[in-house]
Amino acid sequence: MERRQPFAVEIANSAVSGALHWPPEHRQDDPAAVVLLCHGLPRAGKRTGELFARITESLTEAGLAVAEYSARRANLPDGSNHQRLAVELIDDASAVFRWLVLRDELDLTRVGVLGFSLGAIVAAGLAQRTDQIARLCLLAPVTAEGVLSGADRTGRDEYIRSLGADDAVEGFLADLDTLDSAQSAAAHDRPTLILHGAADRAAPPELSFAYAGAIELAGRDVQHTLVAHADHFFAADPSRTACVAQVSAFFGAMNDGSDRKNRS
Repeated sequence: MERRQPFAVEIANSAVSGALHWPPEHRQDDPAAVVLLCHGLPRAGKRTGELFARITESLTEAGLAVAEYSARRANLPDGSNHQRLAVELIDDASAVFRWLVLRDELDLTRVGVLGFSLGAIVAAGLAQRTDQIARLCLLAPVTAEGVLSGADRTGRDEYIRSLGADDAVEGFLADLDTLDSAQSAAAHDRPTLILHGAADRAAPPELSFAYAGAIELAGRDVQHTLVAHADHFFAADPSRTACVAQVSAFFGAMNDGSDRKNRS
């Protein structure tokens, strides 16, 4: 099987496109654990793409499949992505997640989700909708309230670009006041890892404490770590190496059988 397998998931007269990255030694008769990556943008910017490429390489080397995708394009004459609502981006992630759990070559009891930056809001929204997520990881997470506050403080376009968008994402902010991403992440019981750069100037580390606090208050299993000297994108080593190693170890636990669940 090819190590990179493109896919398209139809939804609402459009499609979410992406790719499945397979472990080097994957056999089709041995269902693999898989991690869905969410960046919360119409398309990943360069800095986000570089981080996700490093995470994908590490996870596949650890024996896990990785799914990455781009959101649907808005139905506008110019094909602009700018009007997509946050809830619509959660719908996209939900569609890809459903597609993954229905594939015979993947193990539906070992599906993890990773949300980075704005993608933490998307991942949390998805985590509220289903209890089938085995493990949840939030990297440099922002909350809905934090994004609105940051946009007011520094200007919408400048703030969203600081979180990894190449272009302004106008519609994303329109419905954020209807979402409580921290509570969404705590809706179901699953191991959760939260990593945040201690030197993150785009998204203050305090934002991740909202997630950790809500998950702890709900009596869930959460590990919250601040990575020394790391910026929002964990751009420089050794912070990137430390981040990727923790992510790989966290999701790698799905391969030892401890996260298997009986389908209800």
